[in-house]
Amino acid sequence: MLGRNTALKTLDLRWNTIGSDGCHEILQAIQQNRCITECHLTGNGATQETLQGIAEKLRGNRENKERVWRPTQGNETHFHKSQRVHGLDDSFQFSQNKIGLLNKEICEIKRENNELKVQLETKSCTEKELQTLRVQSEASDRDWQMRNDVKSVEISNLTQSNSELVMKNQQLDEELRTQHERVC
Repeated sequence: MLGRNTALKTLDLRWNTIGSDGCHEILQAIQQNRCITECHLTGNGATQETLQGIAEKLRGNRENKERVWRPTQGNETHFHKSQRVHGLDDSFQFSQNKIGLLNKEICEIKRENNELKVQLETKSCTEKELQTLRVQSEASDRDWQMRNDVKSVEISNLTQSNSELVMKNQQLDEELRTQHERVC
């Protein structure tokens, strides 16, 4: 349809959400057109390749339509070419703005990533410290238990020795009484 157009000079499709495929279809449609000299596609997600193709086609259409032949000094001929492609400048600015926003997002993500790395390292160090404390606590508990067991054995031995001494003492007392009774 656009290929047979002879009246339409400007195609304004800004922010129509036609997407990159739609923009590519526009490029295909205007390949046979010689009248359209302006095409606005800002906000439609056109690829740089598609925008470049459209810009070249529109530039050719304008050059064919807008050549103004003017005589200059001597026999030379001068012609004026309009090089500006509407929509491409807007798309470029939009792309630059989007790149700026994406760069800011990347910086923010990197900052958050660094913070998470620090938190992870801190957590890892804390976990290692806790593990060390657990090992030390377990060793201390084993040491205490071993000492307690040793002391229990010592107490048991002392109790047994004491019992033996008490029995021996009783035997000696008994012998002493028996001898005292014999003597008296």
